[in-house]
Amino acid sequence: MQRLAVIFARDIAAYAVMSNHYHVVFYIDAIKANTWSDTEVIPRWQEPFKASNLAQRFIHGTSLDRFEESKLKELIEIWRKRLMDISWFMRYLNELMPTKPT
Repeated sequence: MQRLAVIFARDIAAYAVMSNHYHVVFYIDAIKANTWSDTEVIPRWQEPFKASNLAQRFIHGTSLDRFEESKLKELIEIWRKRLMDISWFMRYLNELMPTKPT
């Protein structure tokens, strides 16, 4: 959970794990997330999710044309917002949580 919090610009204040659910109290550090450069957002997004081929090409130093650069900027802003979004954080956290054996 702590590793995921770093990726998603979260500070975890407290958490409680119950037998069939959990609670998390955290702070979304939007100021920090808005200061991330494009080259910081892409690997953060790639950690839990698959980044686009366009982002992969950019990270590997392939030059992009103006249209591709514009499209990548749009994607990065979408990813930045998702990295600050509670729903995206909880979605991925729930995918990581082991299910109780039946």
